[in-house]
Amino acid sequence: MFFRSLTQQLKRATIILLAAVSVTVALSGPAASQDGGLDMTLNRVKTSGEACRFTFIFRNALGAAIDKASFELVVFTEGGLVDRFVQITTGAMPKGKMRAKQFDFDKLDCAKVEKVLVNDVKACDGQGLDPAVCLARLNVSGNKSIELLL
Repeated sequence: MFFRSLTQQLKRATIILLAAVSVTVALSGPAASQDGGLDMTLNRVKTSGEACRFTFIFRNALGAAIDKASFELVVFTEGGLVDRFVQITTGAMPKGKMRAKQFDFDKLDCAKVEKVLVNDVKACDGQGLDPAVCLARLNVSGNKSIELLL
């Protein structure tokens, strides 16, 4: 009798716990319910006239469409010196979408660029998104010759 009562109480407690977890997941919003993040890869750097053209690949696995994202980057050249701060904007990225974007940085010698720092996320607009969410879930990687840092 004692064990039957204990078993029934454990079953009830398990059902209540599972219900609480289900409600928590449902209320956490679209961005928080996905395992992925926002991937940013520095794919290629190439001289284009007097500019250095950066090609980035973005992959939105946040679980929500991005209406617009904007990033503040810091470009470091030889000896680890800061050359410039730049802001890049991606535009819209649907949920699950991969997108390539190119940005020209005027009067920059590509051969002297050593690394690029994602200094901040200035904008990340979308349902359940804001700059803090996107920064916390941002994954970065560079190419063979230039590091992309977070």
